[in-house]
Amino acid sequence: MLDAFKQYVEAMYDIDVTTASSPSKAIRHLETESYDVIISDFQMPELSGIDFLKNLRANGNKVPFILFTGKGREEIVIEALNNGADFYMQKGGNPKSLFREMAHYISICSEKKRNEEELLSTKERLESFVHNTAESIILYDLEGKIISVNSAFEQTFGWSKEEAVGLVLPMVPAGEREAIRNLFLQVAEEGAAKRYKGRRLRKNGEMFEASMTISPIKDSSGKTIAIAGLALDRSAEVKTLERMEVQKEELNVLLRSIGDAVIATDREGKVTFMNQVAAGFTGYDQSEAIGKEVQSIFHIINEDTRQPAEIPVDSVMRLGIVVGMANHTIAISRDGTERMIEDSAAPIKDQDGAIRGVVMVFRDATAEKLNQRRRDARRKVSELLATAESIEKVLPSVLEAVCTSLKLQAGEIWFPDENGNQLRLKSQWSTESKSLKEFENASLGSTFGRGVGLPGGVWASMKPRWIQLIGEEQQFGRGEMAIQAGLKSVFGVPLSSSGKPIGAMLLFSASEMKPDKDMMNTMEDIGKQVGLLTSKIEAESRLRVISQNLQSFVKHTPLIIISTDLEGKILSVNDAFEKAYGWRADEVTGREIDFLIPKGERRDLNERMRAVAEGFSVRYEAKRIRKDGKIIDISAMLSPAKDQNGNVVQITSICREITDEKKARSIINLNHAVIEDLNERVLVSELDRNGEPVVVYANPAYLNASGEVLEDISGKHLFELDRSLVDTESVNDIYNAFKAGLSSRREIVRMDSRGEKQFLETHFFPLKDEEGRVTNWVQLQRDVTSFVEQREDLRKTNEKLNLMETMSRHDMMNHLQSIELYIRTLLNTSEDGDVASRLEKINMITEQMKRQLNALKELQTSGNPRWMNVHRTFLESISGMDTKGVRISLEGENAEIVADPLVERVFFNFVDNSIRHGGKIGSIILQVRREGNGLKIIYSDDGVGITASDKDGIFSASRDGRSHGLRLARDVLGITGIRIEETGEEGKGAMFELLVPPGGFRRTLH
Repeated sequence: MLDAFKQYVEAMYDIDVTTASSPSKAIRHLETESYDVIISDFQMPELSGIDFLKNLRANGNKVPFILFTGKGREEIVIEALNNGADFYMQKGGNPKSLFREMAHYISICSEKKRNEEELLSTKERLESFVHNTAESIILYDLEGKIISVNSAFEQTFGWSKEEAVGLVLPMVPAGEREAIRNLFLQVAEEGAAKRYKGRRLRKNGEMFEASMTISPIKDSSGKTIAIAGLALDRSAEVKTLERMEVQKEELNVLLRSIGDAVIATDREGKVTFMNQVAAGFTGYDQSEAIGKEVQSIFHIINEDTRQPAEIPVDSVMRLGIVVGMANHTIAISRDGTERMIEDSAAPIKDQDGAIRGVVMVFRDATAEKLNQRRRDARRKVSELLATAESIEKVLPSVLEAVCTSLKLQAGEIWFPDENGNQLRLKSQWSTESKSLKEFENASLGSTFGRGVGLPGGVWASMKPRWIQLIGEEQQFGRGEMAIQAGLKSVFGVPLSSSGKPIGAMLLFSASEMKPDKDMMNTMEDIGKQVGLLTSKIEAESRLRVISQNLQSFVKHTPLIIISTDLEGKILSVNDAFEKAYGWRADEVTGREIDFLIPKGERRDLNERMRAVAEGFSVRYEAKRIRKDGKIIDISAMLSPAKDQNGNVVQITSICREITDEKKARSIINLNHAVIEDLNERVLVSELDRNGEPVVVYANPAYLNASGEVLEDISGKHLFELDRSLVDTESVNDIYNAFKAGLSSRREIVRMDSRGEKQFLETHFFPLKDEEGRVTNWVQLQRDVTSFVEQREDLRKTNEKLNLMETMSRHDMMNHLQSIELYIRTLLNTSEDGDVASRLEKINMITEQMKRQLNALKELQTSGNPRWMNVHRTFLESISGMDTKGVRISLEGENAEIVADPLVERVFFNFVDNSIRHGGKIGSIILQVRREGNGLKIIYSDDGVGITASDKDGIFSASRDGRSHGLRLARDVLGITGIRIEETGEEGKGAMFELLVPPGGFRRTLH
């Protein structure tokens, strides 16, 4: 009924219709859209039409309301009208007449609503204007007698409304009243308003300047029946103008005498004023500048790019606000002098607020900015050096800090080579410029001896040097390259430590820089800091490396290290001791070593320790006791530790547990026997010097299947061996997984000895040691040829069945569409309501049959599981949905799963249920992660969640669309063994967990 009404009304009348299947949905429409009329049924799922109306009116909704129902009882009509309904219509009769009558009511309600809103708005505007305007409003008769006044009149003139009504022009001086009455008559006769200015009286006799407007008030026939007067007190304005004249002269004197530069322009940007300071900045006198375009006398550029900067006259004129010029702005005088400036521009406005021009105020900030930059450079370098651990890491940062702080374009640090005879480039930095990068690359191979070029000269003399123009310096070795890179000036400072030269630092500028003593002093100090740090870090680094290597060896070596004094008291142990003996270091430190020795071997140990105390080293094998009482075998060496005088002060025992060696041999033999008997083919490779896998072992199953001999394939590159037998694409994919350090599981094709295709399920994975390093790569292969052939037969059978089903469904859909067209034709031409009702029922049955056929189409694609990327499939499944306002997040692993293609429908149902049943949701998250041997896919939203009463039957069949969709999800996922659980909490959002079994997923590289 809703759709039929919508289509009919929109087709026959110029009316837009929005339908809603329940009051709650209608309320949501009303919250976001404006409507002229509401038409409501009486009987609805959530509320009756009367209750819906009461709800609307209680919340202040005044939209006209039509109650449309089959209930014809008089009490319902009365209740509806009493609660604010505008019309009441009863269902039945001729639909065409019913819809025509309803369209008529809609038109009446819409027109009424618009008229009421317009009248109310006009009344409110007029009342607001009269009561709140700052102008005095007076209503006169044609003789000048006051009929009414507003509150502004009372405040301005002093008469109250009661006093003023009936008086004749009391605020007009007596000598002017006759002229004003004549003006009233002229306005009445001509029917046009008049404006004028003059002096007016207050009740207390005070005179003031005012501006007046008198307008005719006409009746419906156009005849003037009264005069409306508007008066505005101009006394403050007049005083302001007088003050402005005085202030203008004072301002002129002030602007000429202040220390900042001032330039004023008119609206077109032409100079109207310039003080003497600005004349010094620009090089133009005021007499030369007045009347010229400001751009022609005031030249500014960006300090970093050297490109012209925008003079903010246009911005101020457009925005009407104070605008500061961009940072790093340089003003260039007529004679080429450059100054760093800080400035702002502001609008010049007249008394009405209109912009008349722009005033720019700026000052020379060169010295201040240079001082700040030098301080910044010192501070940044000091911070970097204070935390530096490596010369290689800190030097580029030092250069970047210095160059960016001082606005320089490039920097270099040169250190002597290993022989100390030539300077080589140690570190460099430059801004992002192609020409500077070319200069950097060309400098990489350069060397300078002592006194040669700028680096060698600074290094040899230990004195800084400044080159103002590189092109004029003949001895600058890379002058042509520097000029091509856009560099103009350079200065170098020595790097020194304890008064000795250790290198040189060069800094380049793209603009010409005059020698600056303060800048040079700053850089000399930085050079000394870098030199001292360099020497310190190099010395500490050498010592640290030795110490770290020793500590690392003792801590991480698999050898057990125990230090004791000469009496056998334990002083320290390493990690290997704790692992082998089960004792923590704090548990054994300070104890006699005897508790580790079986009683029968303690005497032997004492003799060996006496020998070590005399300076000898002793090697032996023995048994020891673990914390848990277990006896282990060790191989050990006792060595003396001497002080600087050569006296033995400690005894170091370096041991190796050999208990597991015997067990390892038996385990290796057992593993080898198992692999030898496996039906699966096993190929083991190890990495050569280039990190490529070469074959070291193949079990009998592999050799029998391939016809190879182990001696022939040992040492061959694994992937070269595969390329001779397997399709190139599969080998390349496995090779890519190998390069990424990942396992790969796939089905590949191999040609057997008879030249026939053989399908192998191949698993390629790394073996790692205890520290996580890859030691070998293993390839397992299982023959699945028969399974693939069966799968192919099944696929072909499925294709035939699908083709038959598609053809049948297509024919049925065509027939149903034809029936639907006939029904629509009959509905449009028949006026018999009973016939139309029956045709509608037939049409509904037709729609149900079409939906069933579409459902069969979805099921047609089921039953052919394939590898599907989880994230990509999820995004594709919701690509056509309206998810505006909902944040979609994908997290976790990029994995593929084996699933029926209908899994797209599963994801679609999840999101559809969230949007339709989850309330106002803001986010949806799909997370993929490993859990045990399986994979878990978690879907969650932040909606209202699922109630406890609904959870029990959520995957069972019901008429509820959500339950039906979730039952389908359970069945579709179950095809490939994927289990689904709902684990959300009511009030905190819905959550579904999909558990993918081992073998049903794999990690993907793309």
